[in-house]
Amino acid sequence: MFFQRFLKGISKLSAAEATEILTETGILSRWLSTMGTPAGKDIQDRLTWHNLDWHLNHYDEPDPLMGYLPFCERTPFISTTAGTVERDLSVRQNFIKSAFRTALNFATQGFTTTGYVFYGYVYVLGKKSIALEAFAEEVRDLHTYTGFLPYHHEGEIAAKLRIPAVNLERCEEYDGRTALHQLANAVVPIPNAVILNPRFAPPENYLNLRDALD
Repeated sequence: MFFQRFLKGISKLSAAEATEILTETGILSRWLSTMGTPAGKDIQDRLTWHNLDWHLNHYDEPDPLMGYLPFCERTPFISTTAGTVERDLSVRQNFIKSAFRTALNFATQGFTTTGYVFYGYVYVLGKKSIALEAFAEEVRDLHTYTGFLPYHHEGEIAAKLRIPAVNLERCEEYDGRTALHQLANAVVPIPNAVILNPRFAPPENYLNLRDALD
C-alpha cells in the first residue's frame, strides 16, 4: 500500500465553502453528496469497472442506470491528479505532465474563472481494487490500466466516495486569467489566498509515501 499525494482543482468556491471542504466534509463524490449515507449494498453496486469506465470515458453522457442523468451527476468516483509522464517517440524524450498545471486548469475552468487547488493524499494498492472503497485507483499507471485512455495526460488517481478532511493539507485560491498570464511569462502562479487545515495528518508519519509529479 502507498500513500499517494494528489492535487484536486475545484472551481467557483467561496472561501467559506473551501474551508468547509478542507476542514469538515472532505471532498465528496457527486453520488455521495446527493445520496447522503448510502447502504453498503448500494456502494458495492456503484463501485464497478463499468462505472469507473464511465467516469473516465463517458463522464457527461446520460446514464441509463440512473434515470438518464449525466453520469457525472451520480458518479461515486472523484478525479484527482498526481501528474504523469508522456513519451514522444519522434524526439525520443519523456515529458512530465504537471499535477499542478492540470489541477489549476480544472480549478479555473481553463483559466477563465477563480477556483481552488486542494493538496492531499489517498491510499493506493499498486493494482486494481475497484470494489474496495478505501483505496483509490491509479488509472495513470499503464502497467495496471493497460487500455487506452484519452485523458491519460491528466495523471488521474480516481478516489472513491469521499476523501476525508484529515487527508487534506491545504487549498490555494487562484484567478485563472492572472495565473495564465504568469505561466506565459514563465512565472509560477501565485495564489490569492492559502487556507491550511489544522487537523491534517501528515503522511510523512507513515510508510510508503509517493509524491506527485511536478
